[in-house]
Amino acid sequence: MKVAVGNRCTEDTSPRWWVAVLLAIPALIPLAASFVVAWRSGKIATGFIQSDMPYYMANAREHFDQGFQLFYGNPYAGYNTPAIYFQPHIFLLGCFQQLGLNPGITYNIFGIAALLFASFVAVRFYREVVGWSSSASKFGLVCFFWGGGVLALTGLARSYIRGSFDLDALLRYDPVNGWWMLNFGRNLVYPTEAYYHAVFLLSMLFLLRRRFGIAIGLAGLMSLSHPFTGLEAVLIVLAYLGLERILGNHSVKPLHLVSSFALVLFHLGYYVIFLRQFADHRALLMRWQGPGFDYEPRTFLPALFIVGLLAIVRLSFWPGVRRLWREPRNRLFIVWFLVVFGLTQHNLVMKASQPI
Repeated sequence: MKVAVGNRCTEDTSPRWWVAVLLAIPALIPLAASFVVAWRSGKIATGFIQSDMPYYMANAREHFDQGFQLFYGNPYAGYNTPAIYFQPHIFLLGCFQQLGLNPGITYNIFGIAALLFASFVAVRFYREVVGWSSSASKFGLVCFFWGGGVLALTGLARSYIRGSFDLDALLRYDPVNGWWMLNFGRNLVYPTEAYYHAVFLLSMLFLLRRRFGIAIGLAGLMSLSHPFTGLEAVLIVLAYLGLERILGNHSVKPLHLVSSFALVLFHLGYYVIFLRQFADHRALLMRWQGPGFDYEPRTFLPALFIVGLLAIVRLSFWPGVRRLWREPRNRLFIVWFLVVFGLTQHNLVMKASQPI
């Protein structure tokens, strides 16, 4: 399709809407499989494919259990537990459940909406960064969603050598049979993770577009929604805007810096100081800090090997760090990497906490 730009025509390189839908569909396979397995065994599927999922609906019900309340308490604690939690998506789930729908149906309606939201945002983000004009960029989008990296390739090679290929080979060397979600697409299997990734990526997209106010607002939404991804979002936004201002970018206004700094203070004040005053939350925190949540080199080195190698080549040889550093979007990617990698290595200075 060609579109008019001024007095000339140019090629429209936007992906069609069905591209995002097609890339999202594989994330529904585990849910569909759970219904098939239940039907074949004469059972009724709950709609929950992982043991943590009913927990979110239990939280959502707390908003309306024994009368409406904006904040909720831990549903697994005693009856006198304080109402100290609020996440926008949990509140939305609670409102939906008041329509009288089955909890599993409610959760998966939200999940499908979050899945499509995340997929459309990811496609838009990819097009903004990479483009959509070549076969290589289109193949790269598939890898961006569903690439398996060294771990998947090793599993396939092992399966080929043994002459017994099966789909399980793709996840043979992944931690927890793939449930550590080491690519973007797998996160879309989990409704809440799809929502978190969509909001986070949308915030980063608006940073790329220099729409700083919207990016800060989305980082605030992310902060309310999740303690760990929220911390990543607000730190990236603050660090990047601060760096841009230091480098002389006056499109970053003092209000942007003050707002993003206030978000960081709010996030730390709520999750680190306020919530830890309550014994029920401290008990929950101890559960999050159980064994097995360290992000060890044997996990992240093979998972990041291919993309990491390409990044090192681009930074070291072509076109080099100095040239890349001149571009604001490249500075965002560097800040993004440093913040996230630093937070995933936090087990070096404190107890590892789940989710990592």
